[in-house]
Amino acid sequence: MAALLLIAGAAVLIAAAPASKRTEEGGKIFDRSCVACHKADGSGGLRLVPKGNPSPDLRKPAFWAERTDSSMRETLRKGVSKSAMPAFKGVLKPAQIDAVILYMRERFAPKDKDCK
Repeated sequence: MAALLLIAGAAVLIAAAPASKRTEEGGKIFDRSCVACHKADGSGGLRLVPKGNPSPDLRKPAFWAERTDSSMRETLRKGVSKSAMPAFKGVLKPAQIDAVILYMRERFAPKDKDCK
């Protein structure tokens, strides 16, 4: 029970933290949970499931042109069938998922366009 309260408390602190702290926390989560498939530089390209789609290149403007925060949130919550993208619902709190999205936008999205 104490561990659940600690995790819930951390998620609340992430949500209330300034954007720079949330981005930092999102980067830590990305490093822990996403790098194995998307690589540290975001280049992806790994085919982890036979006949599955490779992990996307997060650096490409086309990736961001097709995604909103809401669609990314759903992908992170539910995963992607026919790929190795796992569902993070129940693993990451909503504030942690939002921190990962914030980090990914800050790190990989084109800077010359509003990507919301």
